[in-house]
Amino acid sequence: MHRIAFSIFGFPIYSYGIMIVIGVIVGYFLILYRNKKLKVTNIDVITDCFIWILISGLAGGRIAYVLLNFKEYANDLPSILNLRAGGLTLYGALILGGIFFVIFCKLKKIDPRDMLDLFAPSVLIGIGFGRVGCFLNGCCYGMPAQSPFGVVFKDAGIEGMRYPVQIYEMIANFIGAGFLLYYDKIKKFKLESFILMSAIYASIRFCIEFIRESYPRYFGLSLAQYFSFFLILIAIFLIMKFRNEAKTLKESVTKSELKPQKIFSKKKNKKKNKK
Repeated sequence: MHRIAFSIFGFPIYSYGIMIVIGVIVGYFLILYRNKKLKVTNIDVITDCFIWILISGLAGGRIAYVLLNFKEYANDLPSILNLRAGGLTLYGALILGGIFFVIFCKLKKIDPRDMLDLFAPSVLIGIGFGRVGCFLNGCCYGMPAQSPFGVVFKDAGIEGMRYPVQIYEMIANFIGAGFLLYYDKIKKFKLESFILMSAIYASIRFCIEFIRESYPRYFGLSLAQYFSFFLILIAIFLIMKFRNEAKTLKESVTKSELKPQKIFSKKKNKKKNKK
């Protein structure tokens, strides 16, 4: 691990922050690239929305992390604002970022479903780079592991070898983002990419938590696993519901297109019979 990437005039630049910035930049340009094909809205609106989500997401992630780990900050409250040293909770970022996203779309009168589908792969890309930051920072590590699967986080003061779950999650998120890019070709309704992204991340997190050092646990599962399981169920329900609605709508449109043809053919037959 390398918590401090380098220093500028004695001021430490943390690896965690660098990876977050890289994830943000890559995610942003991926959104712009996809917008050329999907043509959701103009670049200015996308940029404004991206900034809103970024700021509110960071705030939400930090607030949730501090609340869950308040003992670490109880004697040093100013350190709560030290984001460079790491300490974000993803679900907190998604909740507050989502609230501000809805507000933004209402103000700009944009269909939020199109925007969510546009942003979906970039969310997984950003999470992936963020997990690399966690690995370099020595946080969010796994349970004790034996070689060759274990990694030692010396600078974090953690004894023994641990599963590098941060790297596992990074790989899984990048694969998920690639799948979503392909899925654009076969999706059946608006919002499907975002719902699928939520299910993909929740599935990844649910599995990773089994070998991640997460406390407290209730009946063998962490709070993140219960939230992930709930999110997976909602995603499955919504995909089935909206897919059926899209199928029904398509069938009704097809029937309505065929009706005029039948009427037209009947008129032709009547004319022939008169002759």
